[in-house]
Amino acid sequence: QAGIHCMVEKPICNTVKQAAELVRISHEQNRILQVGHIEHFNVAVQKMKQILTTPRFIECHRLGPYDPRVKDIGVVLDLMIHDIDIILRIVNSPIESIEAVGVAILSEKEDIANARIRFQKGCIANVTVSRLTPKPMRKLRIWQEDAYISLDYRKQQMEIFRREAVARPARGEAPWKIVSTKTRMRHEEPLRLELDYFLRCIEEGLTPATTGEQAMTALQVVIKITEMIRETCA
Repeated sequence: QAGIHCMVEKPICNTVKQAAELVRISHEQNRILQVGHIEHFNVAVQKMKQILTTPRFIECHRLGPYDPRVKDIGVVLDLMIHDIDIILRIVNSPIESIEAVGVAILSEKEDIANARIRFQKGCIANVTVSRLTPKPMRKLRIWQEDAYISLDYRKQQMEIFRREAVARPARGEAPWKIVSTKTRMRHEEPLRLELDYFLRCIEEGLTPATTGEQAMTALQVVIKITEMIRETCA
């Protein structure tokens, strides 16, 4: 309302209604509103988008140890929202159905959760998050018609597996083989890239990498998942 460009941490707001109001104000004031879904600035994610065709199955694991500083928020809003936002972008299809389960162990909110999302185009995404795992893991795996892609958010690495024909297979052998390729990329700090791009949006009038509308859509999905978990645990 003060006419200032805003960079807002995820989730954009506590409720979809609040998010819609924030988006309205940003348009009314003609100000940049970018939301901090930082994984979009992970160089491995940017590279992955270049080879994606039509994802058929997606599996995500975002696991780590318990942090008492975030006990006031569930693991879905804290962690799963990262992967949900990425998935919504790369699938680009309306959601057909959602199944979700979660358990509260060390806090009053869910500390571990799983959601299975079916999209109208046929893709299925299976997303697991936990803050009860000693060894951190942040991986995204995608199966599409021509390849299997394995991405490590933390290491900023990606490996691609493809089927290649064998010109003269030996008797009894398959006429194809699986070939893997590790994609090398220069490591970049996603937070720095995110802030740099926010400044570019202000200076050059660019569209934010994560708009208020996109962040609101991700929030809507994770709130639905959270509500389903609470109903199941009640």
